[in-house]
Amino acid sequence: MKSDFYSPSDTPGRHEKEMMWNRIELAVAEQRIRSIKSIHWKSFWFGCAASVLIVFSVIGLFTVFRSVTAPNPNSGYALDMTYERAMNQLVSMTPNLVKQADEVERPVLESKIKNIEDIDSMIEEIRNDMLLNGVSDIKRRQLKRLYALKMDHVKDLLLSDEVSM
Repeated sequence: MKSDFYSPSDTPGRHEKEMMWNRIELAVAEQRIRSIKSIHWKSFWFGCAASVLIVFSVIGLFTVFRSVTAPNPNSGYALDMTYERAMNQLVSMTPNLVKQADEVERPVLESKIKNIEDIDSMIEEIRNDMLLNGVSDIKRRQLKRLYALKMDHVKDLLLSDEVSM
């Protein structure tokens, strides 16, 4: 059974079919380009934002990890400043000791004060080196030894039997 609803003249010709399919292809292509562009740009910006967040997160994690695992440089600085303050307080008493000493003891005390000043210059030299070249365990140990040596000299100076305070 053949349907007589459409007659042969109702169907489009070759030229009409070609024009109709060209318009359909253009309409479909425009819709694809619009949808692809909007999705593409959105994903591009979301990707950029996500990568920036990831970079900041990694930097933050690295900084936290480094600060947790690394020794605290401020603790060494605080110890250094404590030694320095204690020594300055003790050394500030030495001019009175020299004034009170008799003529025999005075050159010995002045020699000890000179030794303390030399140790101070070595401490200052190591500190400057630490500022320029960074802190190391060897330099910290040298500083502690110099402070101990300085304490010994100050102790000897303060505990001189002949000098009365």
